[in-house]
Amino acid sequence: MTTEAQNSAVFASLTASFTVFHWHGDTFDLPPGAVRLAYSEVCTNQAFIYGDRVLGLQFHLESTKYSVRQIIENCASELVVGKYIQKPEEMLARDDDFNNINTTMCGILNYFATFTK
Repeated sequence: MTTEAQNSAVFASLTASFTVFHWHGDTFDLPPGAVRLAYSEVCTNQAFIYGDRVLGLQFHLESTKYSVRQIIENCASELVVGKYIQKPEEMLARDDDFNNINTTMCGILNYFATFTK
């Protein structure tokens, strides 16, 4: 996470580094006026915020073990050998990773829910 992320309300409860689920081959440039919140060695723009109500993520916090199994079942042909590409069994090996990203997603959704009150 960037310094801006560590000081932002939306990511306030997160640690400086955390594991998320990825399944993508593309990336994006930041929109004008957006602030980068997260990056990785592979992907410069992992998350951004625009104002205080628009969040863009280049990873999946909503993933569950079941949904990842479904992606693997239907899209395994997209997996290629590479430094940052896990094998299906590695993606499914750690239940705590799914619990953590789902908890993180709930925290982010709760943050945005405060704007509707």
